[in-house]
Order: sequence, then C-alpha cells, then structure tokens
Amino acid sequence: MKIFRVTKDRNYTTINNTIFKDKTISCKTKGFFATIMSLPDDWDFSVNGIKEILLEGKSSVYSFIDELEANGYLTKKQIRNSDGKLSSVEYTFFETPINKEIVPHTDLPETVEPLAVNQPQLSTNIINDLNNKYIKGLQEDPIDFDALLVFFNNTTGRKFRSISTKAKKGFNKIISEGYTKKDIRDAIVNCFNSEYHQQNRQYLTPEFISRMEKFEKYFDSKPKKLKLPQGYFNMKLNEEQMRLLPEDELRRYKTNMIKLEMDGGFIKQAPIEYED
Repeated sequence: MKIFRVTKDRNYTTINNTIFKDKTISCKTKGFFATIMSLPDDWDFSVNGIKEILLEGKSSVYSFIDELEANGYLTKKQIRNSDGKLSSVEYTFFETPINKEIVPHTDLPETVEPLAVNQPQLSTNIINDLNNKYIKGLQEDPIDFDALLVFFNNTTGRKFRSISTKAKKGFNKIISEGYTKKDIRDAIVNCFNSEYHQQNRQYLTPEFISRMEKFEKYFDSKPKKLKLPQGYFNMKLNEEQMRLLPEDELRRYKTNMIKLEMDGGFIKQAPIEYED
C-alpha cells in the first residue's frame, strides 16, 4: 500500500489516534469527530452550525453526538441564562474517552468462515421487504427528549430538569398515532399562548401536554402569529423563528451565524415577538 502524505507545515490537524483504533465507534462518527477536532478551539459548537459544513442532516448529527457521549468522547451540559432559564447546551469533546477502556484493533486479521460455493439467494420479495423496513427505520426518527426538554423550557420559561417516564410514553403514543415532532412543538407553543395558561403557567407541564386529549386540543388551536424582531439577522433565532425566513434568506442567515460564531463575538438570543 502506498500513502501519499503532504508536508504538515500549514492547514493540518493533529488528533490523538485513540478514537480511530476504537472498534466500538462507527466510521461515520469517527469522521464527524475528526471534523470537530479540525475546528478552531474557540468555535462555538452547535448542531445547526456543524450541519451546515457537513452533508449530514440534523438527525445524523444527533446520532453522532449520542454515540460519542455513550462512549465517553463527549459530555453535554445545559446552560442557563441570567434569568435562570435553560438557553443552550455546552458540548465538551475529549480526544481520549473518560471512564472507558479501549478495545484496540489487533495487527492480526480476524478469522472468518470461508464462503460456500453455492450460497442460497434471497428472493426478490424478501430483499424488497428488508429494504422497505430499512427505509422506514431511517424515516422514523425517535424523539430526542433532551432537545424536547430544552425546547419546552425555553418556550414556557419553566425549569424542568427531566421529562418523566409517563410523559415520554405519552409523547411516543402521540407519534405512533401519526403525528410528528413538529406537531408536538406546535401544541406546546399553542398551549403556552392560550389565555388560560398565560394566567396559570404552573399547570403547563410536559406530562400535561403529553396526554392525547390535551395535545389534540392545543394542536388544533390557533396560535398567535410569530414575527421576526428588528435586527434579527445578527441574533440567534429559534427553530420557529427560522421557519419564517424564505429559503434564500435562511441560507444567508445561517452563513452569517457561522461567521459570527467563528469570529467569537457575543450573539444575542432573539426575543419572542408576535403580531398584534
């Protein structure tokens, strides 16, 4: 095997080899980790920011993050703003895992069974069935309850530390009935904006909105119409606000956010404003 190397005097990254020899980490996640390590030390990591420089979608990025966290290469910490509200998630990456013993690759090849000369072939129907199940599995993106908790607290101003098992079952049942994660977010926003819950916010909990009858009630209700605040182009917009931007404007906004994050300047969170 020949390897053509470049002179490493500029534009290169030095990474500890531990993760690349870790047999428990997938190849895609290793590539994601290498990309993270190539970024400047002061780069403010965010899922929306990193997916803009990758071909992967947000669900894939969350999958990489979960794999790194489960194997000790990443920790997450929820950050509160000056008002005590959960505002963001702080990610810390480790070149060598914490609390994990590495199982390295060996120099000897693994023993494999020789292939039989006449192997049975799968029928076309079986192959199509397997492909359909695989595609269905890709489309069924499970609920990220950590992200849902951050969204719920940011939307309602509450300070829940976790989502109960009962509420998780309720949300999963909602998804199983054909609703989407966006429908759940819309129901939370509609419930928060309702006249009753504006006066009685203590009753708005994840468990409350996870009940099918409550979810359907507020999912069908008409929310206040969100509007973009003045000077939004240099502020951090939430997902609901970004949906108001036309596609070309959204691309320019995301590009500007990446530039501001790499410059290391302070980026103000955009206020929530509604049309009269």
